[in-house]
Amino acid sequence: MPNDLRRATGFHRPLARVAGYCTVSVAEKQHPAPTCRAETGLSDVSSGGPTILVSLMIGVGLTLWMFPTLLLETKGDISFLIGLFVSGGIIVAVGLIDDRFGIRGRQKLLAQFVAALVMLPAGMVIEKVSIFGFEPDFGDLAPLIGGALTVLFIVGAINALNLIDGVDGMASTTGIVLSFSVAAVSVISAGRPDGLMISLVLAGALCGFLIFNFPPARMFLGDSGSMLIGLVLGAVALKCSMKSYTTVALVMPAAIWAIPLFDAFMAVLRRKLTGRSIYETDRGHLHHCLERKGLGGGKLLATTAALCALTGLGAIVASTLGTDQWLGKAGSGSDLIAVVGVLTAISLLVITRSFGHTEISLLTSRMRRLTSTMMQRISHDTAVLHDEKVRLHGDQNWQSLWEMLVAFAERFEMDSVEFGVNLPRIGEEYHASWKRRNKTEAHEE
Repeated sequence: MPNDLRRATGFHRPLARVAGYCTVSVAEKQHPAPTCRAETGLSDVSSGGPTILVSLMIGVGLTLWMFPTLLLETKGDISFLIGLFVSGGIIVAVGLIDDRFGIRGRQKLLAQFVAALVMLPAGMVIEKVSIFGFEPDFGDLAPLIGGALTVLFIVGAINALNLIDGVDGMASTTGIVLSFSVAAVSVISAGRPDGLMISLVLAGALCGFLIFNFPPARMFLGDSGSMLIGLVLGAVALKCSMKSYTTVALVMPAAIWAIPLFDAFMAVLRRKLTGRSIYETDRGHLHHCLERKGLGGGKLLATTAALCALTGLGAIVASTLGTDQWLGKAGSGSDLIAVVGVLTAISLLVITRSFGHTEISLLTSRMRRLTSTMMQRISHDTAVLHDEKVRLHGDQNWQSLWEMLVAFAERFEMDSVEFGVNLPRIGEEYHASWKRRNKTEAHEE
């Protein structure tokens, strides 16, 4: 199958060029040949989404033709496949429009919610959630809460893969590792042939695509491809973590997806804490930080794959051990093993200051400031309420400029100053804020 997928991917490349989905890369030094891409900021577009979707449909069709009784033992798998392909079509269409013409982040997010909602009538309604063996009872609100959790997880998975796709081969490599993890968990914990089939077919398609996507890449996934991978693996991971047809062991899919979700969460946290829109681009993602550590090309992909494999291995081991007696209550000990795998991978990144350390430090500082404000009154002698500054990325001397701004604010009796630098193209990101008690606050005290 990998050779067939490779030929299919190579055949799709000239078709994409004829259709106008390939252009000459702006980054001539890295990509001197015409490439199918959507990362230059111009009108360049990738053909990755249609390639993966068509390969996935062909692979699933051939598998069902060769094994016609494969899905007879499980419930609702055909409707799940139909819903998955319909949702995939929506995602690919939106991704191609975004790659070709560009659309607003809010519009793209709305389309992602629509694609996720399509999965609900296709057997993706969760009525119960199991966390460490505890199953909260949602009562009459179970369908509503379960549906909301399903949609949020799928949309989160879509965006996590989309955000991590910032360098050649990153999303493809991550998707391959996640696919094998999902396949293993689907067989071990739930015995679901549909999850095994879809995951392995997707892994094969991505292996074929990675031949052209490996740095220096000749083809790119673009938004259509990365979002499609997120949709498929998010939906399959969630469905194949079901201990029954309505109860989901939520820790398992979360553990498998830990690294992409951690990257997405840090991006949202970083932008919100520095007063920016969550849709604003920056160079603070996992791959950017690892590149600044000196990793690039194959080393960067191998490091990310190893981190994803570590969290996936935790989920696989937890699924294998399952409800062994030495683990205690069913599901509690196995979930803990998955969590340990996730914490190990994230701790390696944070402790080595490779990724996440700056965002956590900024959050800690903000929480400390909030706590001190709530727990104690500020002394009358304290003029400055806070003076917070953090260099997110880069090495330029923004500190000197900030000190000049604070001095100016003090001279003219200003109450607060916010200073932010976000220059992704040169890798500079700096945030600072200063505030002091105004005269009204001092008088009230």
